[in-house]
Amino acid sequence: MLFNSYSFILFFLCVVLLFFSLPSRFRNILLLAASYYFYMQWKPEYGLLLAFSTIISYYTAILISKKKFEERKKYIVACIFINLSILFFFKYFNFFNDNFRSVFSYFQLSYPIPNILKIILPVGISFYTFETISYLLDIYYERREPEKKIITYAVYISFFPKLLAGPIEKSTNLLVQLNTVPEFNYERIVEGLRRMLWGFFKKIVIADRLSLMIDPVYSLPSNYSGVYTLITCYLFAFQIYCDFSGYTDIAIGASKILGYDIVENFNFPFISKNVGEFWRRWHLSLSNWLKDYLFTPIIFKRKGWKNYALVYATFITFLLCGLWHGAKWTFVTFGLLQGIVISYELMTKSIRKKWASEISTKLYNNISLVLTFHFIVFSFIFFRADNMHNAFEIINRLIHFNFNSHILSEFNKFGMFSLGIVFLTISFMHFVERKYQPSLVGFNNNIKINYIFNCITLTLLIILGYFHPQIFIYFNF
Repeated sequence: MLFNSYSFILFFLCVVLLFFSLPSRFRNILLLAASYYFYMQWKPEYGLLLAFSTIISYYTAILISKKKFEERKKYIVACIFINLSILFFFKYFNFFNDNFRSVFSYFQLSYPIPNILKIILPVGISFYTFETISYLLDIYYERREPEKKIITYAVYISFFPKLLAGPIEKSTNLLVQLNTVPEFNYERIVEGLRRMLWGFFKKIVIADRLSLMIDPVYSLPSNYSGVYTLITCYLFAFQIYCDFSGYTDIAIGASKILGYDIVENFNFPFISKNVGEFWRRWHLSLSNWLKDYLFTPIIFKRKGWKNYALVYATFITFLLCGLWHGAKWTFVTFGLLQGIVISYELMTKSIRKKWASEISTKLYNNISLVLTFHFIVFSFIFFRADNMHNAFEIINRLIHFNFNSHILSEFNKFGMFSLGIVFLTISFMHFVERKYQPSLVGFNNNIKINYIFNCITLTLLIILGYFHPQIFIYFNF
């Protein structure tokens, strides 16, 4: 069930009406049933996998909380191993199996495991697996007490607004709220609806319409000119932002209507002045998870290495960040590119400060912003490409920046009018988010501005929306 579908609108309306009609003691049961129904619409077997991960992590947390600190390790290691093994099997088995087969074939050796397993990646598995691991580690390090009610914990893991593509919620936020009784609040409902409307606008008007131009280029890059390819590379940065942040806006808005606040996931990433800052503004819940549960522990363990510990931790973190996004060499390359540049930024911090002091700080910051944006656009080539061959073909098109005789027909396939509309809607989105910050503060306290904004957004959605439901990009991860 997609957020951008009529079935979800009907489903969500029913959930909200029932939620505020039922006595408080039944509300978490309703949320649990609704979340599993929502998830199992993709495939019923997914619900069993989610339930298994939930149950084993719930009881392991209770078990380790009763053990002495030195006795806990074997239990938490076993539980995390089981959860990661499930994730590995469904997400990475075919990737490693194919690569091992290629290595064996290169050395003319027989490989015993045939490529006959048809493994379909369960939607959202990367997100809820990271949530169970963070919960277990918080219990292990005594940052919180284990949740006593299994229904409440199960809702925390399966809460349908954030289940499929995050944000990755820490138990110290959402799980705490699930132990309270949210009241019906008109202002919160209006704010939530406005946030959902903004998310639908970014997804349906911008992201889905851009996919009509971008998808053909990445499928057959050799068929397109360098000019057209370059434009699609720039536009993909806005497509993925609108697609993913649009999902997050809908998730946050839906949660807010139900009385819960989930974490923000974006903070104007394209105004970053370096790549490290970009990752402090992009997919914040993943970045914070990696920082808290991977990067910081590595630094602590390798503190004797001094600055080299930063580089080592950065490479490990972003290698796994790339793999988290998908089992392809394109994602590994994407992660390594981030690690290389951020390592450079860490090692040259003092030199770059000196450069900034020698020229105008404002000029230096503006140059840094432009360079950072272009690096992100370049690295997104590997993020979007189906394979390394297509990624290098895209890059080849950009290097040999050619105008061919078919360039006008390339634009006509998409439609010059549609392209102009996309640029106008992106400009509208950028203006609204930069001036009024609807993604961060629920928009604006001025009722007239709110009314005008809502009317414009709804009108643009109805007139320009691409109403052929497209899957969210991050559902693939």
